[in-house]
Amino acid sequence: MRRFRVDRNLTQRDLSDLCMVDHAYISRLERSEKIAPSIEVVESLTRALGLSPSRAKLLRLLIGKKVNANLVDVFVDDESRPMELLGLLAQMNFCGKQPKTHKDWRIKADKLLDFLRDD
Repeated sequence: MRRFRVDRNLTQRDLSDLCMVDHAYISRLERSEKIAPSIEVVESLTRALGLSPSRAKLLRLLIGKKVNANLVDVFVDDESRPMELLGLLAQMNFCGKQPKTHKDWRIKADKLLDFLRDD
């Protein structure tokens, strides 16, 4: 959520004013301290942030979860990627060699997508 807010040059208070959600609650959502916002809050946030349908879906999947920011950026940068990959990649065990950079995550996402398409 922070990425989408910052992309729009909004502070937490600005977003709070736009969606009529307490700024402290927005802060807790961004820090994954709150993990189950109501559907109404999520919809209000997506409208206030002016998200495309795919980015709104991404926000719904991620809100309240801690996911590597570089992995999230792979899906923000390429909205055509299947969202199901995000959950799979976020939960995968990489035997101590978890991707760190945006490029590393993109390569892993591409490999997983190729593997799933081969089935």
